Amino acid sequence: MSVNTILKQMRQAGRLQDIRAKGDLGEDAALAVVHSYYNKKGCLLYKGFTYKYASDKRSKSYIGNVFLQQDGSYTAISEKSLSDEIDILYISNYRIFPIEIKSYHAKLDLTVKYLKKNGVIQYGVSGHKNPIWQSEKHARHLYHRLYDVIPDGEPRYIQPIVCFTDRCELHDERSDEHKFYLPCVILNTLKQCLCDFDVPQKYRLNIAEIEKKLEKIKKG
Repeated sequence: MSVNTILKQMRQAGRLQDIRAKGDLGEDAALAVVHSYYNKKGCLLYKGFTYKYASDKRSKSYIGNVFLQQDGSYTAISEKSLSDEIDILYISNYRIFPIEIKSYHAKLDLTVKYLKKNGVIQYGVSGHKNPIWQSEKHARHLYHRLYDVIPDGEPRYIQPIVCFTDRCELHDERSDEHKFYLPCVILNTLKQCLCDFDVPQKYRLNIAEIEKKLEKIKKG
């Protein structure tokens, strides 16, 4: 199915207020883009990669999803029994890309402290998960799961990305440092973002060892 066909179905689901179907189709549209890149570059590609939260040597879970509260404070849910799910996980010879997908039809303003949708700050009281923080969480937990099969245990081999798949007006007000650390893109620029970051590092990734580790930790 073509990307345009998937997007047409996604927008139809949006008009019908079928939020779950819209989200699933948004992921399918992004997957089609990543899959075309994967067809040329190869290696590993997963959709909906699920695994248990990583924990430290004391069996204490690392920080999970973080929520902004209306009083300006932050809360986090960090339980060892919880699972993490990465929408799209692509591994090339040079980078590991956990990709968070959001299907927002809205004006979006991104800062390091909050996300605004149509001028309204998204607080945790409504269960909202900031996609930037969510993507950072994916990268962090995945790193702790894979560090022993990453060259020198270097975190830079993991490159998180947030992709917005619906028609949205995106204003990224973060610093250049934060934009580079965790890029936010739309569907039309997702493939270019992969190209920009998928460049040779000091070492190539050991794909066989990474695949073996992923198969060991995955839940679905």
